[in-house]
Amino acid sequence: MINTILSNLSQNGRSILEMLGILAIISILSLGGIYGIRYAIAYTKADDILDKGNMFAVSCSYQIQNGGGNDCQQIVADINMQNATSDAMEELFSLTATGTSRLSCQILADRNWPILWGLKNGTLQNGADIDSDGNNCTENMDLTMIFTNDLMSAEQGEQKCADMSCTEPATCVKGICICPGDKIYRNNHCQCKDTNLTGDNCDITRNCPIGQFTGGNGQCYDCSSPKIYSMYSNATALAECVDCGNRYVTEGNTCEIKCPDGQFNKEGTCISCDDPTVYYSSGTYAFKESCLACGNRWMNGGNCAKICDDNQFFDYFGNCYDCSIKRLINVLKNEEAHAACVACGNRYVTEGNTCEIKCPDGQFNKEGTCISCDDPTV
Repeated sequence: MINTILSNLSQNGRSILEMLGILAIISILSLGGIYGIRYAIAYTKADDILDKGNMFAVSCSYQIQNGGGNDCQQIVADINMQNATSDAMEELFSLTATGTSRLSCQILADRNWPILWGLKNGTLQNGADIDSDGNNCTENMDLTMIFTNDLMSAEQGEQKCADMSCTEPATCVKGICICPGDKIYRNNHCQCKDTNLTGDNCDITRNCPIGQFTGGNGQCYDCSSPKIYSMYSNATALAECVDCGNRYVTEGNTCEIKCPDGQFNKEGTCISCDDPTVYYSSGTYAFKESCLACGNRWMNGGNCAKICDDNQFFDYFGNCYDCSIKRLINVLKNEEAHAACVACGNRYVTEGNTCEIKCPDGQFNKEGTCISCDDPTV
């Protein structure tokens, strides 16, 4: 009897290896099922954000375009998007979905929502862009979707930015110059939102209104003034000078006009770096700094002169002449002008400090023309 029972057990049972294999398969199926459930939940959440985000974007844009302002928090409540917030800045508005899972973020990043400019983890100004594959998505994150008021597409925005430029540190987003921190783009550069403040961190109270700056004497002057003003070490004056946007503070703490690239500053007037004229200034910091910044000019004493081309030399002012010119050119005691004259190879500096044509042996120079010493002509 006992042998029969043992025999039956031996026939109907499973080995330990078989049981472990079955348990492993069950575990894999269970894990797959759990992941499948997690993905389904995340996908549903991502779809919900997209659907409600679309409704929010269209409604908020319509409100803004029709003069209703860019405060769209009521729209968030109307679409019943829990724990979401809306924010706005110049030409942009946003919707932030709080507590978003990493997987939902990755699904949204992969979707590449057409009217979505960027997914950001953090605030509107300081968040980090979510990359297209969602590698920098995090768990339980604040996911911010940012839109232009007209819901411009990303492709249209890139084209618009290609046709314009923003003054640093502003960057172009869909044709709009966006500033870091709490600053906004005003008067073609970044300024504090609060017009009573200035400075890099908007922590200095202005003495003069926007469009003006404080001189070292405490008086207000228009930013457009071509004159040079001493700032000394007055923090408010220095900050307001920079805040003009068209001015800068020199190494000598003077507030002067800032010329565009390819131009230099002559006492408040911007002149092309390619202008062949030699310009003299009694010695303003901006004149020297911007002259040298041209790259193709140099300072000859108080003169800002264009660097001469090959096969040219210059006079004591810095005016350029071809080495082949027959005229006598005065170089005075300017050592650099002497060296440039001699470098021509066909010229030399006389005892009278003129740069003249060097005639071959047996000839003499008559006003740039070489004549034979044997010429009987008087």
